[in-house]
Order: sequence, then C-alpha cells, then structure tokens
Amino acid sequence: MEAIENVRVRVLPDGRMDRENAARYLGRKPKTLAMWLMNGKGPSPTKVGGRIFYFKTDLDDFIQGKSPELGSSTKIVLQPRSDAPNPNEGDNK
Repeated sequence: MEAIENVRVRVLPDGRMDRENAARYLGRKPKTLAMWLMNGKGPSPTKVGGRIFYFKTDLDDFIQGKSPELGSSTKIVLQPRSDAPNPNEGDNK
C-alpha cells in the first residue's frame, strides 16, 4: 500500500488555486498544467483578470476522472482594470 503524502496548498476563499498550488495539489509541476492547457488536456481552468486559476472541486473531479474535455467548459471571468478610464466620469460642461 502506498503512503499518502500531505501537501500544503493555498486555496482562496472561493475555492480557487493558482497554477503553482494546483500543480502541487495534483503532484505535478506548474509547467505540466500549462502544457496540458495548451494541448486541451487536464483540469478545466478559470481565467480571472488575465491569470489562470483552478477550482479545487474541478481538480478533485479531474483526479476522479470526472473532468469534462477542455474548451467548452473553460470559464473566463472578466474584471475591469483599475487603471482604465471610467466612462461615467466625464466633463459635465
């Protein structure tokens, strides 16, 4: 019987992990997850503000073989940039 290794990862309050922590959780290197994403394999990522995250539930599903194919299930969340001009703040002359 194989021993189970305890791994410490940082999970955000909403259940997301960055690529480094997701890779550690899966026992892989971050580069492996990047290559899987490029090749349409692996767990479904979520893109938030230009950064890639993985939900713990998606990683658990991937481990158990329940993860759907990448592409159709990839979630992208757009967030406004803090340095972008606000169209509601104009000259009111």
